[in-house]
Amino acid sequence: MAAHPTTRADTLFKAAMLLALAFVIGRAAQSYPLVLDHFYTADSDDIMRLMSVRDWLGGQSWFDMTQYRVLPPAGLSMHWSRFVDAGLGGMIMLFQQFMPIAQAETLTLLVWPAMLLVAMVLLIGFGTRKVLGPNAASIAILSAMVWQPIVNRHFAPGHIDHHNVQMLMTTLMAYALIWPTRPLRAGIIGGAAAACSVIVGLEMVVLIVVAGVMLTIRASFDRPGAARKLIGFCSALTVVSLLGHLGQTAPAQWLVPHCDALATPVLSLILVSAMACMVPLAAVRWLPAPIARLAATTAIALAGLWLVSPLIQPCLAGPYGALPLEVQNLIRNNIAEAQGAATVFILRPFQFYAEVFPQIIALLLALSLWVWRFRTASRTESETVAQMIVLLAVGVVGTFYQVRMFVLAAASFPFLVGYVTDGLVQGWLQKPSPRRAVLIAACTAAILMPADIYWNARALWRMTGSPAAANPLAHQMLDDRCRTRAAIAQLDQLPKARILTRLNIGAPLISLTHHDALTAPYHRSADAFWNGEFAFYTETNMTKALAKTGANYVVLCRDASYGPNDTVATALLAGTSLAGLRQITFPSKEFAVFEVIANPVAAAP
Repeated sequence: MAAHPTTRADTLFKAAMLLALAFVIGRAAQSYPLVLDHFYTADSDDIMRLMSVRDWLGGQSWFDMTQYRVLPPAGLSMHWSRFVDAGLGGMIMLFQQFMPIAQAETLTLLVWPAMLLVAMVLLIGFGTRKVLGPNAASIAILSAMVWQPIVNRHFAPGHIDHHNVQMLMTTLMAYALIWPTRPLRAGIIGGAAAACSVIVGLEMVVLIVVAGVMLTIRASFDRPGAARKLIGFCSALTVVSLLGHLGQTAPAQWLVPHCDALATPVLSLILVSAMACMVPLAAVRWLPAPIARLAATTAIALAGLWLVSPLIQPCLAGPYGALPLEVQNLIRNNIAEAQGAATVFILRPFQFYAEVFPQIIALLLALSLWVWRFRTASRTESETVAQMIVLLAVGVVGTFYQVRMFVLAAASFPFLVGYVTDGLVQGWLQKPSPRRAVLIAACTAAILMPADIYWNARALWRMTGSPAAANPLAHQMLDDRCRTRAAIAQLDQLPKARILTRLNIGAPLISLTHHDALTAPYHRSADAFWNGEFAFYTETNMTKALAKTGANYVVLCRDASYGPNDTVATALLAGTSLAGLRQITFPSKEFAVFEVIANPVAAAP
């Protein structure tokens, strides 16, 4: 492990910590005037989360997560956790004691992600310092503050969706996993943090499973403190998950086997895992050999999985399994965050460089340095770094399934960047050479500079080239030009109506106007997906959508590309008439508005 910190290293660590915290607070304060403008051009999830909080504060039941202004009257069922709403709503109510509700909401959009990022910085800084020392911790802090998924994505001003909470909780779990002292307490903290992540959403389940497997292996081989840590981890994970499920689920829904939220399928897996891990520990007198304990754990796990397979099997198709094939293909091919890293590399290379490439480089360098130092490093250090390498590998592999899985890497990426950079610098100090200096500079640049390069290169790319020619998803980017706070707010001038728009307009529409939306990108409603994309392809599809939804208006973005020239949306924008629709005069340069003057009778799609 790291040697006793020097005074200079301690000073550097304190300076890095203070600079990071000053940046977080300063950016939040600087963002206040424009946060709402950026908020409505960013992620629909953040907007929908704000709507969920508003509905709860407005009297909607704690257990009712339906968004009734999408596809009314039944509404859109959401798979999110009300506990995040509680944090956001509590902050809004606190601020509302001193300011109007609108300002309280705006301030919450800044304070919530800043508060979580401060917690993330403190955790990464002090956690890495405890294990690797202050030099590595300083680099870890720096890497967290320049890595695109943290600094400009989920912890940026306005981002109030649940992913930042999940990233913080799994990072806490990862550091608890490698914490060198008080193993029982560390295990309880790690298990409780893992449970909180699962309560909020299931994206991190794979990472939690891998963490539990590593801890079980260490406990089976009698590594110091591992058994007590495993007991604390499994106990806290089970108890907190169960309490979370009971606390956010209506009693009538307690036994409903939802696959996209914490429910009986995931709870059964947690219970089976806990029994498989802890029963062999209790039977250590009869299972003295590590291999015997691992074999018993495996046998119990397989038997438990067989028993609960009726609950789990329907979930193996994933959250999109119940959707029509054409909607599944839409999600995989047109939703940017659902694409794999290989596709992102081809379509959006700058995004790949900023979000995925640093993980790959950090993983390769950490693995190389770990192998090179294996014989000289202590066993404790080797095991600690190895566990973080495995967690980062899970994140890297996950991005090639869906690029949004870079959230899995947040738990280990900064730690390993600190480990690699500090190791390279220490090697150079022991034996300086130009070759080592160039290697350090190249590695540091590859890992720590992508965020700035990404934003500058993307800006230059947009200025000098045609997005439509360079990007097959350009119609989405062009559609976003209408997705601004000022443009969408103009639609509030229309009489209250059910409005059919493209997929990414639905969430800001219900937030900024009094209208109801008929589209939203959430997998519990195939209709909400279908209406927002396929309805705009053909005249037949449009007729079906109008008949099924009872839409009053169709709103098109004038500056958008709706695919091939023969789509019904393109034809409408070109002036072609369609039975049942009449373009009305509307004072907006962004939108063309068509009134539904007759609801054509057609079969549902």
